[in-house]
Amino acid sequence: PETNYVLPQGEVDFYFRSHSVVIEIDGRGPHGTPKAFEQDRKKRSKLAAAGYLVLQFSDKQLIDEPYWIVAEVAEALSRRT
Repeated sequence: PETNYVLPQGEVDFYFRSHSVVIEIDGRGPHGTPKAFEQDRKKRSKLAAAGYLVLQFSDKQLIDEPYWIVAEVAEALSRRT
């Protein structure tokens, strides 16, 4: 994937261009404020409306369950081929 990629709807953490799949990894720190919470939902809605599949994971899940995340991403990519 491309990282920190800027789409018209905003910057995303990971972008699989050939599949139109976006992955966002969010932690409670920078994304835990009410303002950030609202902005994240707005961006996700804009991405979905534009046809992107958005997968969202927490930073804790990335640390504690990396194989689960890999499986989820692989399944999503296989369905978008």
